[in-house]
Parts: sequence; structure tokens; C-alpha cells
Amino acid sequence: KFRSVDLSGKTIAIAVGSRGIMQQPMVVRALVRELVGVGSHPFIIPAMGSHGGGTAAGQEAVLTGYGITEQEMGAPVKSSMEVVELGKLKDGTPVYCDKLAFNADFIIPINRIKPHTDFRAKHESGLIKMLAIGLSKHAGATALHFHGMGMFHTLLPDASRVFIENTKILFGVGMVENAHEEMMHIEMI
Repeated sequence: KFRSVDLSGKTIAIAVGSRGIMQQPMVVRALVRELVGVGSHPFIIPAMGSHGGGTAAGQEAVLTGYGITEQEMGAPVKSSMEVVELGKLKDGTPVYCDKLAFNADFIIPINRIKPHTDFRAKHESGLIKMLAIGLSKHAGATALHFHGMGMFHTLLPDASRVFIENTKILFGVGMVENAHEEMMHIEMI
């Protein structure tokens, strides 16, 4: 249970990505159940950059394909490509946040943490990438990808720092799977 923060009546955006994580629907459903249990109003948003064709309907369809629907999760799915600019990196690159998430009382990103297939760095695929790219929708994904993945080792941490400093992240849910896509570890971070 959430005892350190009064979540009664608060809106909470649960950010869910476009990667097919086998146990993710179970994790989202459990999180929704606990949040509703303390009186909050959670909703689910796609946090997948430009995936799903870079459209709100396409991103919602990706979640539906994974079984993440209002009926299955117990919380509405809200999808939009509108963003709010949070700030800029030192080189002037804008950092964005999904407008629905920004306007919520809190944000909880959920993602698998694993090595990325295209680059190596301290932070690859996981919560940092979801903040920097997934929650920044098409606008943010385009802005960061413009620099190329060769710069992601600094871009992702820098953009996520701007994101964290200018939004209300309650916590993140990190999931680690084994080679058989079975959940091996889950942690609220």
C-alpha cells in the first residue's frame, strides 16, 4: 500500500510502453487495483515515442493488442500525441512530456529494464528511456533521435533529468525478465 503520500482523489497517469512484456498486463492491473484502493483515479497512457504509427489511435491499438484495455485493467486508457515542453538540453534540444501525464497529479512509468539492441551505455532500455523518449511522444522521440543513437549515452540521462525535475513522478516500476521472458524481478523505484 501507499502510506507515505495521500493519493486520495489524485489522478495518476500510468505510462505503458510499446514492448510486448509478457507479465505487463498483470503488473498494470495490480497497480491499478492498489491505486484505486487508496482512493486515487489512475488512467493508462501509451508511452511509446513514435511507435504505433506516431498517432494516438495507433498507440492505443498497440496497448489493446497486449490486452491493456479499460475493461481488462480497470482504468481508462487515454491516448494523445499532445505534449508540453519541459525545458531544453544544453544544446537547445527540447524535452517534452505527454500533456495528459503532465496534467495528472502524478506519473508512474512502467517498463522492462534490459540492454538495448542498438547501443551500449549506463542507461539503455528501461525507465530512463521511457521518460526521455516514450513519454515525450513523437515530438520528443524525433528531437532526440535527430542526434543519432551514438549520443544516447548522454542524451537519455540528460533528458530524463529535465523530465524528472519538471514533472511529478511518484515512482517507477522496473521489471527484469530472464531469457524466457519470465519475470525475474520487479521493483518500485
